[in-house]
Amino acid sequence: MTLPIKFKRGLKNNLPSAAAAGEPLFTTDTKELFIGTGDGITAIGTDPTLAERVGQLEKYRSSVSRTYTETFTSPKVDIEKTTAWYSTTGVRTSKIPSITENFTDLSAVDQFNSYGVNFDIENGLVRLSNTLEGVVVSSSLPVAGVDKLTFQSDYLLPNALGVISTKKVTGEMASKLSHLEPTILVDRLNRTWVISSVDREGIYAVVTNSDDSVAFEGYLHSYRGTGYVVAPTIMNAVVDHNNNVWIAAAITSMPGLILSIKPDFQSFLNPISVRGNNSIYSYPPFLKLHVDKNNRIWYSWSYSSSFYYGCVTSDGTFFIPTTSQTFNPSTGFDNVVIVEDRMKGYICFIIRGYSNNTLRALRVNYDGTNQTPYNLIGKASGKWLDATHDESTGITTILSVDNNAPVVHRLNLSTGSSTTLPLTGFMTVDHSLPIEFVLQDNIMRVIYHQQAVGSTRLISIDLATLSIVEPDTLIQNGTNTTRVSGCIDGNGRLTIVMNTSEYSSNYSLIKMLRYDTVPTSIAFQISPDDTSWFPITLGEEITFPNKTDMLKIKIKMQSPNPGISPLLRNYRIALGGTVGEITQTYTSSSLPAVTPIAFVTLTANQALHGGEILWEVSNNGGGSWQSAELGQEIEFANPINSDLRVRAILHSPSSETSTPSIRDFTVTSSNLLLNPAITDPNLPQRVIDLETNLLKTNFQLITYMNAAKYGLKNMVIDTFTDLSGVDITNSQAVYDHVQKKFITGIVDIVPPMTANDAPAPFIVSADSVTGGAVFHLFDRSLASGWSTTAGGHHWIKIFLDNPAQIVDRYLLSGGVNYAPTTWQLQGSNNNTTWDTLHSVSGYVWTRYEGNEFTIPTENIKPYKYYRFYSTSSQYGSGATQIQELRLQKAVDQNHLQSKPEKTTTLPNQIVIVGDETVNGGSIKYQASRDGGSTWTDVPAQTLTDISSQPVGTQLVVKAIITGNAELNAWGYYYE
Repeated sequence: MTLPIKFKRGLKNNLPSAAAAGEPLFTTDTKELFIGTGDGITAIGTDPTLAERVGQLEKYRSSVSRTYTETFTSPKVDIEKTTAWYSTTGVRTSKIPSITENFTDLSAVDQFNSYGVNFDIENGLVRLSNTLEGVVVSSSLPVAGVDKLTFQSDYLLPNALGVISTKKVTGEMASKLSHLEPTILVDRLNRTWVISSVDREGIYAVVTNSDDSVAFEGYLHSYRGTGYVVAPTIMNAVVDHNNNVWIAAAITSMPGLILSIKPDFQSFLNPISVRGNNSIYSYPPFLKLHVDKNNRIWYSWSYSSSFYYGCVTSDGTFFIPTTSQTFNPSTGFDNVVIVEDRMKGYICFIIRGYSNNTLRALRVNYDGTNQTPYNLIGKASGKWLDATHDESTGITTILSVDNNAPVVHRLNLSTGSSTTLPLTGFMTVDHSLPIEFVLQDNIMRVIYHQQAVGSTRLISIDLATLSIVEPDTLIQNGTNTTRVSGCIDGNGRLTIVMNTSEYSSNYSLIKMLRYDTVPTSIAFQISPDDTSWFPITLGEEITFPNKTDMLKIKIKMQSPNPGISPLLRNYRIALGGTVGEITQTYTSSSLPAVTPIAFVTLTANQALHGGEILWEVSNNGGGSWQSAELGQEIEFANPINSDLRVRAILHSPSSETSTPSIRDFTVTSSNLLLNPAITDPNLPQRVIDLETNLLKTNFQLITYMNAAKYGLKNMVIDTFTDLSGVDITNSQAVYDHVQKKFITGIVDIVPPMTANDAPAPFIVSADSVTGGAVFHLFDRSLASGWSTTAGGHHWIKIFLDNPAQIVDRYLLSGGVNYAPTTWQLQGSNNNTTWDTLHSVSGYVWTRYEGNEFTIPTENIKPYKYYRFYSTSSQYGSGATQIQELRLQKAVDQNHLQSKPEKTTTLPNQIVIVGDETVNGGSIKYQASRDGGSTWTDVPAQTLTDISSQPVGTQLVVKAIITGNAELNAWGYYYE
């Protein structure tokens, strides 16, 4: 609630001898200010200009205001009404934009020499046509005697997954032999292991540190003298909790061996044979491993129609000896993946039967009991599969290939029920060649071979929605590989290894590719003669050696991923130099402001350089303008309007060669609150300090004057002019940045986020990210955000953890030209079934910051997951940009906690005083001398003993604010 200041006025001869505590009194003849103390009055001082200033302060205290600073990093510009040049460095003149190309027609485009791009004439956009590079070439643009110009352009550069490095893994000596079945993993020291089988030689490894230096290269285990021969197999390796690496060696005519390697690359245990001296007989042989939460190593393989599994402890002893399991109907098996439910204590083997192309499963408890087979989950015509388990839902998601297309099977581990769902977006899959699956968070990246083409490809799937989040990407063209393996390295990058003949025509060696998020790019060139080409830096003047009567533009667009493209919207060319008299205008789009707007004050960081800048403001969207002097308050003729605009007219005379410029400007809007109601007759009248804030100073004065009353030596006062004395982490009260006070009301459910999973337990994700990051939507900064240029519908999801929480409103800030227009806010408690809480269709954005939406009462209930689901944007279907999403709820009780006061002696007594506005609510206080572990209730302005608390010298106070109460300042005395 905003409160007016009311001063008692009169002649000094009529000054009363006493006044209520905090009541201001002003003598109109001597210009003196006095403050009531309850049993007397005290003088503040004398100032000849005090009368005028007190009047201004009264008006100020009876108003609300909002301040906005335009730094031009993301400028709010009315493009149609702006002729001055603007960029991220500000606004300037001296150029006349003589040529503008917005691609709504192709009359100025040389289509014959342009390639690799698509022109969207309807929306005025240029993008790559599913290629890595494209070029836009203009036709010859006629000009007259030009030797100076400046070039500007508007475009969007989304990020894309792309190759950042490739290399041959093995050194020269090891490159004289074929390395088969490469497998890659990352250990707990963030080192990357590439493990392979060398025919008749042994198990070979190359281990690199996170900085890519080689930590080890050599043989981990030798076959020499054994007669073992490498055969096509599925090499498998895992890392246990002690950073030992366990390797499954399933070689033709060889007992199934489990090798264990210590972090120093020495053998940990003697090889463990899972079938004694007998061969595991599997052909092609496979032996799969899994480390459970108890640091036990589970293994499995198959022979004929029998499936075998077992478990060893980390010291190599058998916890569960090799056990067989048959299925009905019977089948031969050729691959298995192992998943775990740590909450329920399950291990589950997902097995592919090659004789009837089916998927089976076997679930066992950690101790090997309760064998539960699931005989038919779904079809899989290829042996390649992977699976991941969601412990919160009990659902295992299995990816396999059937009829040359990937499919997903959802298996309920508790009941055995399953469903099969198709996946789209893939080229035709050759399931006879290797397929690899790499899981990162909830994104599964699939590396596969395109049938009949001979290309290796990569595509990424969101397992929650089964949508494509990163489009199909070509990894290698023209050559099939016999093995692909992938992982997420210690730096969070997708890393792939594969067999290749690229480095040798005689041996199969290993190639490593590293992927990361890489920005797309646009580069500009200009030519005055169609022969000489000059690079363009946007906003900087270009000077040609000679005057020219024609120009040509060349724009190169590049992307590391053919599915992601930069977006080119327009370009503008300003012809001529700085000579001559020039007048140009900058006009803002709608600016954040109070509603309605009665007053504004404008300040600016500007440089005139011999010219001038005239400022104007409007509160009706530019319908009418009023002149503005910098630093002076302007009162609008019609104070009921609420669309704030700023206009600057920049003029450079012909005698000047430099240009006036604007680096930034700040506009503060305000309006008066007429006759505000005061519902509490006992509400103290607080005033603002003559120089800064009389209200805060009044509280300080009263607190200081009452210090002797309680007889305590130490005193702390916080008037909340900043938050330096508030323990933000342990407080929930809402801070009013304008009135500098704490209130109840609307609170944010999600704290400012610094990563997609920080702070814990909050986790955010999205179906697609091509610009910014998902957590930027929740970082409380409008300067950052999230965007996507992928086609189709889009969603942003946040996991709140337990317990589920209520959201009854949300704030949405959109990106200009790409803000969503039709969407739903949804809630879920299982991440599968979603309830629609609020729907918006065809939303028209009049401002892009802090638009509030309220959820209907009947839809408000606690949820663990919330999802923002957008089906269209200002761009249409696809490209979407959001700057901020804030989930909120209204509360009627909050608490505020101070930062610990380090005391020199043990505090035993305390008095807490508060500058309160009750408004029918209440404020209660507590104190703790052990840093907030033990609390004692402290009635306001009452000496309270806290000596019974545990000994401590970290003094903390707390205010519990209920209802409509407001805490404007507080202080405490202690000894």
